[in-house]
Amino acid sequence: MQISVEKNLFVKYPGFHLGIIILNQISNNGKDQRLSLLLENIEKLLQLDSSGMLLKRRAEIYAANLLSPEKAAYEESGIKPEHYHSNVEEMMKVILQGRNLKSSSKLEDCARYISLKFIAPIGVFDSDRINGDISLCLKNANSKDVVFKDKKSIFSEGWSNNPDNRAGISEKTINAVVFVYGISPLSKISVIEILHELKEVFGMFCSVMGKEYVLSVVNNKAKI
Repeated sequence: MQISVEKNLFVKYPGFHLGIIILNQISNNGKDQRLSLLLENIEKLLQLDSSGMLLKRRAEIYAANLLSPEKAAYEESGIKPEHYHSNVEEMMKVILQGRNLKSSSKLEDCARYISLKFIAPIGVFDSDRINGDISLCLKNANSKDVVFKDKKSIFSEGWSNNPDNRAGISEKTINAVVFVYGISPLSKISVIEILHELKEVFGMFCSVMGKEYVLSVVNNKAKI
C-alpha cells in the first residue's frame, strides 16, 4: 500500500505535515479501566471552572477558532476562510458542555485521549476496509475541502473521523491506519511528538506499537 498527499494540498495549506501510524494485530476487544480513567481525568480537567479557568478559556478559544485547522491556515495568509469542523472540535464542544464522551473501542479511546491532550485532530481508519493505495487530496481543483480516497472511492471527507464512513473503526478492528493532521498551529515537531505518544498509548492499551511516517511537501509519499 502507498499513502500520498496531493501536491496541490500543500499550496492550500502551507507547512502541512501528515503524521501516520500503521497498526497491525491490535488487541481491541473489551474495556480497560486505566484508559477510561485517563479519558475521564482529561475531560474533568477541561471542565474545571474556578481553579481551571485559564485552561478552560484556552479550550474555548481553540473550540471557537483553532480547532478548524483550515481556519488557522487561511487566517495566517490574510484570507477569511469558511468554517470546517474537525473531530477534536466536536469532542471539545461535548466536554465543555459538561458531558462525557461515549466509549466505542480501546483504539478510538487511545486516539481521543492524545487528541484532547494536544488539542490536535487525529483520524483512525480500519485498513481492512480500505481498497489499495490511499490519497489525501483536495475534493476538486477549486475546493478547500480535503478527502481521503482509495482506488474504489472517497472514504472520508474533511479533518474528521466519522464512525459512519465505510472505513470507520469498531471494536472488531484489528488493523488500522492513524493520521495526525499537522496544520498550523501544529508544527512538524509537534506532529512527531504526537506520533510518539500515540505509539506509547497504543502499546500500553492495545498491545501494538506500529510504524510511523511523516509526509511533507518534500516527501509526500510513503510505501507501507
